[in-house]
Amino acid sequence: DLTVLIGTDRLTSTGRIDDLADLWSTDDGVPRIDARLAGTRLDLDALFPSDPEESRATYAQIAFAHLGGRSIDGRSGRAVAAERDFSRPTRLPALGSIVLELDSLISGHHRLEAVVARIELTDSAIFVREATFGTWGGSASASLSLGVGPTSQRPFALSLSLENAAAAGFFATMTPVGDAISGTLDLELDLKGSTDDRLLPGGIDLSGHGRITLEDGSLAGTGMNSALADFLEANHWAEIPFTRWATDFEVRDGTLDVQEADLTGELGRIV
Repeated sequence: DLTVLIGTDRLTSTGRIDDLADLWSTDDGVPRIDARLAGTRLDLDALFPSDPEESRATYAQIAFAHLGGRSIDGRSGRAVAAERDFSRPTRLPALGSIVLELDSLISGHHRLEAVVARIELTDSAIFVREATFGTWGGSASASLSLGVGPTSQRPFALSLSLENAAAAGFFATMTPVGDAISGTLDLELDLKGSTDDRLLPGGIDLSGHGRITLEDGSLAGTGMNSALADFLEANHWAEIPFTRWATDFEVRDGTLDVQEADLTGELGRIV
């Protein structure tokens, strides 16, 4: 029941730290930790303040730009990651496990609610296990493994499940799609690959699969809308309302392969 002040947020910690003297030792040892950290709020901006001149692109948008060879404000994804000082840890300051229980976790404009997660720190990787949280008005569960160390590429794996989320917020934050898609979103995603020293994913070794299900929304302002409107000579295809849209996809060999998409709505059915 030790009170810990992080920025302006008061958290309660219970647990154990061993080999604390390794923090100032010249040897290669590091402390070992087994702790629980709980509180009503943790604002990460107090720990990692942002520069107002930096790009406001999210990590996911930077990663998409890097994978697709696109620019952000005229700069490559890697250049933006360097400006934001993204870097993969080469050595962790402690090893062990930490259980987080937070009512709110805040970073910039993003907020996670009811966060519960176990973080495991090892010599070779950071693991986030059994994480559950509320976001975009829905509920999510996730697990992540991220390799650490000085080598140019280290493995990662991500599993994410999302239910009853606001699609517009998810796609605007996590993809280049912006606000083109609205509705209620369910998502299942599994990815694995490697990251470089800027924590950006590689292309060829990135693989995985997923399923997106959207209900009671619309698709507007995309290249697909324009193509359909021109081809069918009907402007109402500029916005496609739907009652349900389900898409399965795979990621492999540097390609996003949409295996089947089924959209049903007022204008008919598109497969």
